[in-house]
Amino acid sequence: MKEITEPRTIYFGQIVAKYSAILGTIILLGFLFTDNIAVALAGLAYTVLAALVNGIIVLTLLFNLIYYIEYRPRITATILFMLLNIPLSLIYFYIVVTLI
Repeated sequence: MKEITEPRTIYFGQIVAKYSAILGTIILLGFLFTDNIAVALAGLAYTVLAALVNGIIVLTLLFNLIYYIEYRPRITATILFMLLNIPLSLIYFYIVVTLI
């Protein structure tokens, strides 16, 4: 019988969520320390790109919920971990907008 291994998208989603948050924080700190509008615009471009990439991964994980029944708890946890970046980015956006 074929053994089903854990989908790679679980690990990939966790890595992307973690580094998206870290990179977004670095960009925010760069803006706060320099008060440079170019850094704010780079942060905006990064936010759009990160939302697109994270959205694709979340959709993939949602499809994996259907196929990999035995991994549903880990897939669900990964989706929630990725979705935590949404309020974080909204807080960062609010900080930047109030300072501009």
